[in-house]
Amino acid sequence: MNRTTHSMGSRRFIAAASVATLATLGFAGCSSGGASDGASDGGSSNEIGVSLIVKTTSNPFFIAMQEGAQTAADDLGITLTLAAGKEDGDEDTQI
Repeated sequence: MNRTTHSMGSRRFIAAASVATLATLGFAGCSSGGASDGASDGGSSNEIGVSLIVKTTSNPFFIAMQEGAQTAADDLGITLTLAAGKEDGDEDTQI
């Protein structure tokens, strides 16, 4: 393994870990920990939903991103909706 291959693999891992961490923090920021101002919604059962749209589902980077987001969503009890383009570079079907 040469330095370039090792460096590229490390960068991908760091990028995937960063995205997973940001997703987790984002989900935590959306979680309901109760009212801090004394107001209460009377035990409302509002569900929190988050959507993640990735470029493609065949790229290992985006697969890792989806897996990390799903794990975080499951841990926090959040409904996660996943979507992706049909193929790489297909911006029209991503949304």
